[in-house]
Amino acid sequence: MRARSLLKNAVLFAAPGVHVVTVTGLPDRSVTTLVAVDHRGELVLEDAEAEHYLDVLLEEGSLVSLVLHVLSTEVAFTDSQGSEVLVKHVYGWFIEDGTITPVTAAEAFDIGCVDPNTGEPVPPQPGVRYEDAWPLVLEDEGSS
Repeated sequence: MRARSLLKNAVLFAAPGVHVVTVTGLPDRSVTTLVAVDHRGELVLEDAEAEHYLDVLLEEGSLVSLVLHVLSTEVAFTDSQGSEVLVKHVYGWFIEDGTITPVTAAEAFDIGCVDPNTGEPVPPQPGVRYEDAWPLVLEDEGSS
């Protein structure tokens, strides 16, 4: 399955921490799942629906947004109640007709700091670091 390879490569090259992937078929709906690569190098998904959904979207050639959120162990700041707020790294890709376009940190910031309903700018979430995504390869169906 092409989605499995794509998700694995996204997680393998990300910052260390807890990885959460959101797959959105634009403009329809999105699926979010916790993703990890275990000690054997196998992809582990909390919700297998995300992989299936991504495979279907890739097969259709639909426009897909893939967003990876990584909750690190690094402390961004301590809030007014004395709780530590951890740094969250955000990476993104757009996929359409087999072409994967990594999103730059500036583009991710622009996308993440706009109200999706109004289009108005919103302040960035505290502790979020928008990062440059890296190139991903969409393998052929016969590849594993």
